[in-house]
Amino acid sequence: MNTQDGSNSAAQGWRSMGRIIVSRLLAVLFVAILLLTEHTSDVHGLNDLFMGAVGLLLVHFGVRGRIWATLFIGGRKDSSLVTCGPYSLCRNPLYFYSGLAVMGVAAASGSYVVTLIVTSIYWVICHFTIAAEERKLRVLYGKAFEDYFARVPRLFPLLGPAQEVNEVSFSPKRFHHTYRDATWFIVAWLAVTAIHILKARGALTYLLELP
Repeated sequence: MNTQDGSNSAAQGWRSMGRIIVSRLLAVLFVAILLLTEHTSDVHGLNDLFMGAVGLLLVHFGVRGRIWATLFIGGRKDSSLVTCGPYSLCRNPLYFYSGLAVMGVAAASGSYVVTLIVTSIYWVICHFTIAAEERKLRVLYGKAFEDYFARVPRLFPLLGPAQEVNEVSFSPKRFHHTYRDATWFIVAWLAVTAIHILKARGALTYLLELP
C-alpha cells in the first residue's frame, strides 16, 4: 500500500470512528429523554398523526441519503479525497442525512420539545466530532482539503445538482451492511411510536410532561 492509499484509509477510519461516537452518545441521551418524558396532547390527536407522518418521511430521506453517501465514501477504490456525489454538496453528508433520520425518530415521540432537544444535541455533538475529523483531514490531504473546505459547506448541502460520476465501485457486502445499519432508524421510529402509545394509555410511567 502506498502513502496516499494509507492516508485515504486513515481518513475513512477517523470518519467511521466519529460516527460511532456520535451515534452511541445520542442513543443514550435519547433513550433517557424518551423514557422520562411524555407530551401533553392526546395520542389520537392530529398532532400525533402529523408528527408521526413527518417523522417517517424524514427517516425515509435520511436512510436514502445515508446509503447514497456511504457508497461514495466507503466503496470507492481510488485514493483521492472524495468530493463528488453527495460530497460535492456538503463535506459531511452522512452526518446531515443521519440528522434528518434522528429528527424523524424523535418526532415519533409526538413532542416538539423532545424533537428540538434531541436534534439540538445531535448537531452539537456533530459540531465537535466534525471539527476533530477536519483537523485530521487537513494533515492527511493538505491543500486538496483546503480547496474543498473553501468550496463546499460543512454540513447543510448546497442547492443544486450533485457532481456525479459515471460509475462508483462498491462491494455487495458493504452495500448490505450499510442498508442494514440505515434501517435501524426505521426500527427506532417504530419503537418510539410504540413507547409513545403505551405511555399515553397508561401502560408506561413517566416523570415529566412536555408540549
